[in-house]
Amino acid sequence: MTLVINKKLTAKEIKSSLEKIIKKNKQVGLRKHFGLSKEKIDALEFQKQARNEWD
Repeated sequence: MTLVINKKLTAKEIKSSLEKIIKKNKQVGLRKHFGLSKEKIDALEFQKQARNEWD
Protein backbone atom coordinates (compact mmCIF):
# COMPACT_ATOMS: atom_id res chain seq x y z
CA MET A 1 0.00 0.00 0.00
CA THR A 2 1.25 3.46 -0.84
CA LEU A 3 0.53 6.71 0.90
CA VAL A 4 1.17 9.88 -1.05
CA ILE A 5 1.94 12.83 1.21
CA ASN A 6 1.24 16.28 -0.15
CA LYS A 7 2.21 19.58 1.40
CA LYS A 8 -1.49 20.26 2.02
CA LEU A 9 -1.90 17.32 4.44
CA THR A 10 -1.66 17.95 8.15
CA ALA A 11 0.17 15.72 10.60
CA LYS A 12 -3.16 14.53 12.00
CA GLU A 13 -4.38 13.45 8.55
CA ILE A 14 -1.13 11.60 7.86
CA LYS A 15 -1.31 9.75 11.18
CA SER A 16 -4.91 8.74 10.60
CA SER A 17 -4.07 7.46 7.10
CA LEU A 18 -1.16 5.43 8.46
CA GLU A 19 -3.37 3.93 11.17
CA LYS A 20 -5.90 2.86 8.54
CA ILE A 21 -3.15 1.16 6.54
CA ILE A 22 -1.83 -0.64 9.61
CA LYS A 23 -5.33 -1.87 10.53
CA LYS A 24 -5.87 -3.24 7.00
CA ASN A 25 -2.67 -5.31 7.09
CA LYS A 26 -3.47 -8.69 8.53
CA GLN A 27 -0.67 -10.25 10.55
CA VAL A 28 -0.06 -13.86 9.68
CA GLY A 29 1.37 -16.22 12.25
CA LEU A 30 4.10 -18.66 11.29
CA ARG A 31 3.55 -20.98 14.23
CA LYS A 32 1.91 -23.60 12.03
CA HIS A 33 5.15 -24.02 10.06
CA PHE A 34 7.29 -24.92 13.08
CA GLY A 35 7.28 -27.94 15.32
CA LEU A 36 7.70 -31.66 15.17
CA SER A 37 7.87 -33.56 11.94
CA LYS A 38 5.01 -35.91 11.22
CA GLU A 39 7.51 -38.50 10.04
CA LYS A 40 9.44 -40.38 12.71
CA ILE A 41 12.93 -39.79 11.32
CA ASP A 42 16.21 -38.90 12.98
CA ALA A 43 16.80 -35.17 12.55
CA LEU A 44 20.56 -35.54 12.02
CA GLU A 45 20.09 -38.20 9.35
CA PHE A 46 17.50 -36.06 7.60
CA GLN A 47 19.88 -33.08 7.62
CA LYS A 48 22.75 -35.15 6.19
CA GLN A 49 20.48 -36.58 3.52
CA ALA A 50 19.18 -33.12 2.56
CA ARG A 51 22.70 -31.74 2.27
CA ASN A 52 23.90 -34.65 0.16
CA GLU A 53 21.20 -33.95 -2.42
CA TRP A 54 23.18 -30.91 -3.59
CA ASP A 55 26.18 -33.02 -4.60
